Amino acid sequence: MATSCPEPRVRGTSNGLAVRSANMQAALNVLRDGTSLASAQIGRVLGLHSSTVARLMYALETAELVRGEDDRAGTSVGRPRKLWSLSREAGFVVGLAVHPMTIRGVVVDLSGAPLTRRSASFDPPLTADALVDAVRDLTLSLTDGLAPGRVFGVGAGASGVVDPDAGVVRLSGALFTRPGVFATDYPLRAQLERALPWPVQLANDANLGALATFREQVRDGTLSAGGSLLYVIAVESLWGFGAGVIIGGRLYLGAHGAAGELLHPRLLSAPPDWGDLPRRALGGDPDARGEVIEALRPMFEHLVALTLTIDTDCLVLGGAFAALGRPLQQTLAEMMVATPGFGAHLVDLPERGIILDPRWPDTVALGAGELVLEGVFREPSAREPGPLVRLALEGTG
Repeated sequence: MATSCPEPRVRGTSNGLAVRSANMQAALNVLRDGTSLASAQIGRVLGLHSSTVARLMYALETAELVRGEDDRAGTSVGRPRKLWSLSREAGFVVGLAVHPMTIRGVVVDLSGAPLTRRSASFDPPLTADALVDAVRDLTLSLTDGLAPGRVFGVGAGASGVVDPDAGVVRLSGALFTRPGVFATDYPLRAQLERALPWPVQLANDANLGALATFREQVRDGTLSAGGSLLYVIAVESLWGFGAGVIIGGRLYLGAHGAAGELLHPRLLSAPPDWGDLPRRALGGDPDARGEVIEALRPMFEHLVALTLTIDTDCLVLGGAFAALGRPLQQTLAEMMVATPGFGAHLVDLPERGIILDPRWPDTVALGAGELVLEGVFREPSAREPGPLVRLALEGTG
């Protein structure tokens, strides 16, 4: 599997500890996606001598971050070579999709593979402070039995305009400080960090859906590491929409952190009186599904225009959009092909590039886990090794 890794050596420094830390992190990053490699292969990828690789892998194995298994399929004569991979118990992160009516949580290992899932539903919806308490309880339940020092952080996705740097929900149509009063500039990350023993990262839910989907498609070879996609979601009432945009392998947040908020003035100015139409449509009633798709046609035209304007590799339908299924895929494809001047040029997009999210409803929580993993596997600075490298350094002195 092709994989990218940071530059293994720290140039222009005589600090041997910084060089060692950078090489350790680079070796871990090569194995990040569940890859198994021999020492010689790791050395070639990183440009390191075999003796250096041997010392690195010994330190990482001692810290129980990697494990080595004999390559029984190898053809060499004599003692089989070792294949190195991340240890299944190397560490964990928690990903959460946080909403006042439903919290979904997942524990993933360092390769991003989900291990444990939990969810909780609330009716009536929780206020912001009560939501923090519920997130704490679900997170502690998820991590029960895990060594606290091997849990490297918690990621959380929330709807609305979220400032990931400040950890603040700037505005959300779903979050209330008390019944009838919208929460604005709510410090959700700080509140969660007070309630939990681990660092917390916060982001918009649709952005995390985009991140999870993109990472999965890169792992399975569907997209390149520099690919692009548009990920869109709708809530179960079919009146609440969001999107996440990946361009050149990176989340695009916009000038104010609101990129992907699907604002359609004509459509959003007049909420419909759906009755039980969404429930019937999402339950598979073909007549109700057709009625919903027709009623939301302006939004779908908006999505098609956005997809073609950005020129993404794919459009991924999550949330209630995914539940509308094949009829929505066909409608969007027809709109794309009918777009003047673009149908022939982008023929692959309507045929193969409109995807129903196969991991919903866990996608946002998985993306929150990926957000934390991005930090766990970041390239270390000379002064601050990452959390995995710190474990290895503590174990070897």
